[in-house]
Amino acid sequence: MVREILTGSRRLRACAEERSSDAGYRKGVELIYQRLIETLKRIGLEPIESTIGNEFDPNVHQAVVRYETEEAPDNTILEEFQRGYNFKGKLLRPAMVRVAVHPAS
Repeated sequence: MVREILTGSRRLRACAEERSSDAGYRKGVELIYQRLIETLKRIGLEPIESTIGNEFDPNVHQAVVRYETEEAPDNTILEEFQRGYNFKGKLLRPAMVRVAVHPAS
């Protein structure tokens, strides 16, 4: 059930980020999103930190893009596409990330 709520919350977040001439509407949607996430955290939801520049961890990250580059160390997170979550200490959804890999020689 928490996984389905997260999917809905992502849509809610997208609505809050849309460009709209109605600032009050945007602020209201953002407040609803924040309260929903705070409530989920109180019952055991924990966001997975996928800080750009950190090392990829296959236990909590899903590499959806492997980007060949020599400008970042191998297995470095370059971008987070979707936040991952643990629920009550167990992986609920891995974070979807872009990971650096060195080009084959």
